[in-house]
Amino acid sequence: MVELGTAILWVITTWLVTHFGLANVAVSEIGTWHIVLAIILASLYLLTIIIDYETSLIPDEITITQFVVAWLFLWVCHGQTVSPNWIDSLIGMVALALFFFLLALPGWMGLGDVFLAAGFGVIFGWKLVILVGFLGIFMGGIYGLFLMLYLMLKGKYKFGTQVPFGPYLALSAYICLFFGTAILDWYLGLFKLGALSQSAVSMFGF
Repeated sequence: MVELGTAILWVITTWLVTHFGLANVAVSEIGTWHIVLAIILASLYLLTIIIDYETSLIPDEITITQFVVAWLFLWVCHGQTVSPNWIDSLIGMVALALFFFLLALPGWMGLGDVFLAAGFGVIFGWKLVILVGFLGIFMGGIYGLFLMLYLMLKGKYKFGTQVPFGPYLALSAYICLFFGTAILDWYLGLFKLGALSQSAVSMFGF
C-alpha cells in the first residue's frame, strides 16, 4: 500500500507542479529540479505521516534528508525557490524550530517535530513557514478534538492521550508547497476587506 501510494503521489505531485507551479515559483519558471524537489519532499512527507502515526517517532533520516535537500535546492535553482533567499530561510529555520522547541520542553511536542520544522523553515522562508506551522497546528487540533470526543463517547478517553503531530505538519507542508502563497494572500486579503468595510461605514456615518 505504501509503494502504491508513493507511485500515485508522484503522479499527483508532478501534475500539481506542472499545472500550478510552487509557492513563489510560477509555472513558467518550473524546471526539472523543481519537479525533483517536489517529488522528494512528497515522499519524505508520506513517510513522516505513516511512521509518526504508527510509532510516534520521526526518524532522523527523514528530517536530515529534508534539511540537506532544502539547502541544495536553494543553491541549484539560483533564487527560483519557494523561499525568497537564504536569509529568509535561515530566519524561518530558527523561528519555527525555536517555537516548537519551546513547546517540546513541557512535552507537548517531540524533538522530531522540532527537526522537521527546521527543514520547513529552509524550504519556505519565514513568512510561509508561519503558515505551515499554523495550518499544521490547526489540523492537528481539529483531529485531536474529534478523537477526544470519540474516545469519551466510547468511555476510553484518558487524560494525557498523545496525538502524533508530525502527520499534520507534513500534510500542511505539502499543501503549502503548492498553494502557500495563494492561501497567505487570501488570508491577508480578509484584513484588507475588513479595513475597506470599516472605511465605508465611517464614510456613511454609521
